[in-house]
Amino acid sequence: TYLKKHISSQHTPDDQKEYQCSVCPKGFMTKDALEGHMNWHLNLKPYQCTLCANSYADRSNCLAHERKSHPEKIKKENRTIQVKS
Repeated sequence: TYLKKHISSQHTPDDQKEYQCSVCPKGFMTKDALEGHMNWHLNLKPYQCTLCANSYADRSNCLAHERKSHPEKIKKENRTIQVKS
């Protein structure tokens, strides 16, 4: 459930989380969260908005940008995020 995920990701000490950053002391509950964090360390932004030139280190920030910046153009049923090569 959402509450269990929230508690484990937000209220578990970083050193007890399954996925550990090799650069700083942060820990993550999912591999995807760690990958987004590593993109931040490496200044990589592989997730590009499908409606403008903005790019983001992780998928969730890209989706949040699209919802906030392009609400009139979002088609929820057919959205895909472009990952730059």
